[in-house]
Amino acid sequence: MIQNLLKKYGSLLGLLANTAVVGAFLLVLWGSLSAQFLLHELPCPLCVLQRYSMLLVCLGPIYILINRERGELDLQKYMIGHGISIISALLGMVFSARQILLHIGPNDTGYGGVFLGYHFYTWSFITFVIVIIYAAIMLLFSDNLMPLNTKSNKIIDFGIKIVLYVFLFTVAVIFLAIVAELGFNFKLPDDPIYYELFR
Repeated sequence: MIQNLLKKYGSLLGLLANTAVVGAFLLVLWGSLSAQFLLHELPCPLCVLQRYSMLLVCLGPIYILINRERGELDLQKYMIGHGISIISALLGMVFSARQILLHIGPNDTGYGGVFLGYHFYTWSFITFVIVIIYAAIMLLFSDNLMPLNTKSNKIIDFGIKIVLYVFLFTVAVIFLAIVAELGFNFKLPDDPIYYELFR
């Protein structure tokens, strides 16, 4: 029964899953940007590298979605897309694990905000682990979950385009925020408190 359901709806499920991964990371990124702009919690260099890793993770599903839209998605491109996500997530895990280990001491309160009892960099590590598990599942069931370029709902296609445009907007906002934080310096300070561009 499950096999029949996957054959019938697997392509749609794969399409929605790839879109959901990009959407989920956009929510995470906008959460960190909200902390930056509303709570004035400027990201440290490791936080910035984790943001970049999240953007890179999104490139995998976006690659799959764009190739599907063009009618050029095959198994090799599907595997490349998830491979991009896995490598980017591994890179992000290195950055977030480094930050976790910096603040693992008994009297260290950590850096930045806390959400549901964990610092943002701990949540970052957790999301990267989830991405690797997700990509592995998508690759294991690629026969059924590869989104084919078949007629799908116009609402779904419109939702995908919205997610892609929000991704591009997010990239621009993160770039401008880093330029403002960095100013004319070569590197970010370890514990930033000012937008160097406006000092």
